[in-house]
Amino acid sequence: MAPCLELTSDHTSILIKVLTHTLGKPKKPSLYSNKTDWNCFRETLDEQLTLTVPLKTEIDIEEAVENITKAIPNAVWQATPDSNDQSYAEEPPIIIKWKLAEKRNGRKRWQLTRAPQDKQRYNKITKELKHLLQTLKNEGIQTYLQKLTPTEATDYSLWKATRKIKQPQHQIPPIRIKRNKWARTDKQKATAYAKHLASVFQPFPSQLSAMEEETITNELNAPHQMALPMKKIRINEVKNVIKCEIHPKKAPG
Repeated sequence: MAPCLELTSDHTSILIKVLTHTLGKPKKPSLYSNKTDWNCFRETLDEQLTLTVPLKTEIDIEEAVENITKAIPNAVWQATPDSNDQSYAEEPPIIIKWKLAEKRNGRKRWQLTRAPQDKQRYNKITKELKHLLQTLKNEGIQTYLQKLTPTEATDYSLWKATRKIKQPQHQIPPIRIKRNKWARTDKQKATAYAKHLASVFQPFPSQLSAMEEETITNELNAPHQMALPMKKIRINEVKNVIKCEIHPKKAPG
């Protein structure tokens, strides 16, 4: 997006460039990473540095500083393996993209026509796409398993994967309901929980007799008149109350 001053207009026009693909943001350069071998760094730095140079003149000091300034990054780069940038997901195969577009078109056509043949075609495309995605997933798992090794070259990926698989999986158990049945799905659990709350939170039974309840009901339903007539209220009194006693930034009570 950039301003365009070539067009004849009173305002500054803006040109927007829209791309059909996502632009990957390059990774910031780093001197080291979490895979840097610091023992190799020390050995390489010891080989490159010579401590027998006499530091008696300014030229000797400047040369020594320049040598150590160059030796440190060189040693770090030699001790740090090249890491492939995997921050962005790989592009899916072109057949997956085609099948996705075909599925969208089929769904759109079925929603417009509601014809049985369009529904059958949409279901067929959905099954084919599901099969392709499952095949792609299985191939990715096989590739991942083949790359696992117990060596330092892959950062002991085999042992890390084994430890992850051996970790206990915490599962939410089902809820037991009446007649030795179990609520396993989320909907069944929510229904069982709602029924339990409805059975627990019940009003307390009344301790009054039928005559007392009837008396109280009649008293509440009977029209009551005020013993004293209501005092007349003037408009100025209402204005004074609103102006002096009610806070303008709070809700009226």
